[in-house]
Amino acid sequence: MKKQYKFGRFSWTKVRENLRQEALYMLPTFVGFVIMVLFPTIWGFAVGAIVAGFTGIIVIRHRKAPSAFATIKGTPAVIMGILIVIITWGGALLSVLAYLFHW
Repeated sequence: MKKQYKFGRFSWTKVRENLRQEALYMLPTFVGFVIMVLFPTIWGFAVGAIVAGFTGIIVIRHRKAPSAFATIKGTPAVIMGILIVIITWGGALLSVLAYLFHW
């Protein structure tokens, strides 16, 4: 059995597991950011924002938003996921509409 080293209330094993989960949950955000940086146009921003919005879908589906020391679970996580989707996909839609209609 693995020995867990504890520091205060946190165990390092749990912190490491939460960091791994957080990295997997936030992967679409990192990919979306890379797309935005590599393609600095309206279309690059729109595609990057849509890809980043999938982080919100993952949070909604799992009803959990992990972080290193604490995890948001349940309804607050779902609300956070919905806000992520609305903000990112709304930004993508507005940027495309602004480009198409020359706002």
